[in-house]
Amino acid sequence: MFNRRIGLVFVLVFVVMISGAWATATSNSTAQMGWPVSIAGPTDWHSKKSASGASAWAGGDGEMNDDIMPSWANTQVSSYAAGFASGTAHASSVELYESVTATVGGIGGTYEAFADAIARRDGFFVAGYSGWVTASSFCSLCQNLTTELVGETADGSSVATLYLVNATTSEFSVSSDEMTNSVADGNTFIDSRNGALSVSVWFNQGDEGYFLSEVSNFAAATMVPEPLSLSLLFGGTTLFFLRNRRKNSC
Repeated sequence: MFNRRIGLVFVLVFVVMISGAWATATSNSTAQMGWPVSIAGPTDWHSKKSASGASAWAGGDGEMNDDIMPSWANTQVSSYAAGFASGTAHASSVELYESVTATVGGIGGTYEAFADAIARRDGFFVAGYSGWVTASSFCSLCQNLTTELVGETADGSSVATLYLVNATTSEFSVSSDEMTNSVADGNTFIDSRNGALSVSVWFNQGDEGYFLSEVSNFAAATMVPEPLSLSLLFGGTTLFFLRNRRKNSC
C-alpha cells in the first residue's frame, strides 16, 4: 500500500511538471530595406562598407557571428543556439534583411532565449559641388509574438533607419520606422507594415558627408514556472503526506 502511495505521488508530480511542457512562447521579427537605396546629389565616395551580424543565446548555449566587407559587397551571416534561438542577416544586391527568433517552453525546452541581428551599408563622401544630397528607400517590418501560459513573455523590436549627416556643418537627417512590442500571460501580437524612408541634407562644395542604411532586430522569450502548477504540486503532496501520517497515527 505504501509503495502504491509513493507511486501516486510520483504520478502527481509528473503530471504537474508536464502540464505546461507543450506550451511555448515565441518572438519572431523581420526587417527589410530595399536596395539599392536611391541616392542623389554631389557625392564623391571615398569609403564604403557592408556589414551583417547576428547573435543567439538559449539555455546556456550561445553564438555570435559577423561578416564585414569593403565597398558595398554582399554579406551574409547566421547564428543558432540550442535550437531555440536564431538570428540571420544579409546585405544583398536587392535588400538589407534580417530575421530573429526566440522560443521557450515545449518538451526539452529552455526558460530563456534571446537573439538579435543587424544588416547595414554605410559610407563617407565629399560633396563635389554645392547642393542637396537625398537618399530614399522602402522598408518592411513584421512581428509575431505569442505566449500560451501565465508567466510567459515575448518581446520584439524591429527597426529600419536611413541616416545622412554633413560632418562639416553637423546638419543631419534621420528617417526610421520601428515596431517594438511585448506580450505576456497568454496574449499574442501579430502585425506587419510597409513604409518609405527619406533623408535630405544641404552640402557645400568640399563638405564631408556620411551615409547609413540599416535594419536591426531583437527577440526575447522567457517563462517562469506556472503558479497554478506549483500550487497543485505542493498542495497535492502536502495532502498526501498529511493523510498518510493520520492513518499511521491511527
